[in-house]
Amino acid sequence: MIHHNSAPGRFAKATAWLNCTDCPTGYDQNMTKQDACEQCLPGEFANETGRPVCTLCFMGRYSDEEAAVTDETCIHCELGFYLDERGRTKVPDENYPTLRQMRKSPCQSCSKGRYNDWLGGTTFQLACILCPNGTYAETEANDDRSDCMDCKTGRYSDELGMVMNRAEEDEYKFVDSW
Repeated sequence: MIHHNSAPGRFAKATAWLNCTDCPTGYDQNMTKQDACEQCLPGEFANETGRPVCTLCFMGRYSDEEAAVTDETCIHCELGFYLDERGRTKVPDENYPTLRQMRKSPCQSCSKGRYNDWLGGTTFQLACILCPNGTYAETEANDDRSDCMDCKTGRYSDELGMVMNRAEEDEYKFVDSW
């Protein structure tokens, strides 16, 4: 029979049923009358004691660390990439699906005709900027405005986010990647 009334974010040890204690950093407890806290899962952190729920890593960041005590364990997506979900962890590498140490970033690359020059891009629309008029980009994961190349002499581009169309020599086209 439980003889304590610990609130969420707190617990009572079996040896001290009447004394509730805050869950430590890196742990949470969202139920009442519990005798233990649960560690934050990968993609979460608890930077204060007594947390009823761990905080999810913010968009543009991910983590594989368990029982994380700070948001600094959440890694920013690289330049040229974005992540539009909270609480993400690394994903299996298709070449090494069962090896945890070979897991890779869940961040998505910006598509052709776009670039992202800041860490921790949060959404495709905000992070992946269209190359300006008069330029194009043939690759994905461009990390700087300079990756958008000027159109060849005698050619122009009057739309944002253009890529070179290899099927039709020296022709530029817009690639709608929304």
